[in-house]
Amino acid sequence: MKPIMLLPILASSLLTSCVYDTADSYVAPTKPIPGSKAHGYSEKTLRPQAKFPVRIAVARVQTRGSQIHLIEDRDFEREEHQQVISSLPQIRGMVNVDPGQLESTDTSYPELRKAARRLGCNMLAVYRFHASHQSKNASTLLSVATLGAAPTNSHTTNATVSLTLIDASTGYIYGVSEETARTKSLSTSWGNGDSKESAKQRAQQKAYDQLIENLPRFWNSVLKKS
Repeated sequence: MKPIMLLPILASSLLTSCVYDTADSYVAPTKPIPGSKAHGYSEKTLRPQAKFPVRIAVARVQTRGSQIHLIEDRDFEREEHQQVISSLPQIRGMVNVDPGQLESTDTSYPELRKAARRLGCNMLAVYRFHASHQSKNASTLLSVATLGAAPTNSHTTNATVSLTLIDASTGYIYGVSEETARTKSLSTSWGNGDSKESAKQRAQQKAYDQLIENLPRFWNSVLKKS
């Protein structure tokens, strides 16, 4: 009997949404300028400075510990997403930040803001994904009896995507929008790795779809600060 390599079955999905709107101004800790005699952190009042209509630089990042890494892939972006974005008022243009505009793909928020200003943008949009995964074998005995061909492995994947809008000049955060999606699936032992990755991709796509769907509501909260 030829083993079944992969049998993903979508069992259910869960979407949650959150929008965080910042105050018109707030005090934030700031690092000393490199090379200066100042030590430790100081406090600075951050305020919105971008003039509408705005030009927005977009960066997808991934965090690795305390390090921020620029991601070039735009694999979750679809034509229908662009239609939603292009319908938003008070946006003069959007451009992606790419590695050629940075010293390294290992970057920081201040460096991304500098890249945005070099691109003629006064606002920076940063989005990133986080995913967690849990697997469970419902029947080890059946899995052994069928040489791993039975779909006994259940997978639950949670994916969260967050979008942060930042003033390219001052570092003021206009707000944060966050979406979470959950997918469940089954696989054989032979297809365990493929099923995990497939579940992760589906959960991330669902979360990103929801992020763009709710973008007009989030953008309206940003426009109130214009």
